[in-house]
Amino acid sequence: VGFGEKILLPLLDEFGELYPEIVLDVSLSDELSALGRDDVDIAIRGGYAPNERVLAIRLMDNGFIPVASPSYLEMHGVPSH
Repeated sequence: VGFGEKILLPLLDEFGELYPEIVLDVSLSDELSALGRDDVDIAIRGGYAPNERVLAIRLMDNGFIPVASPSYLEMHGVPSH
């Protein structure tokens, strides 16, 4: 959902202005949808392609940064890897 709100939706606004005759029905969810089972034509996922018969195309590199709260680190320690 975070990716959709921060990156995808602003692009879709521009797309809608350029191509007003195309109607998009966009659903943002952190749940993993199955393209063959759910009513979904295109899914954007982070990570590797699932074990489905899908065509996966790399759209961009992701810059995920692992973070932890001070209380978590105090309770569990700082990870070594």
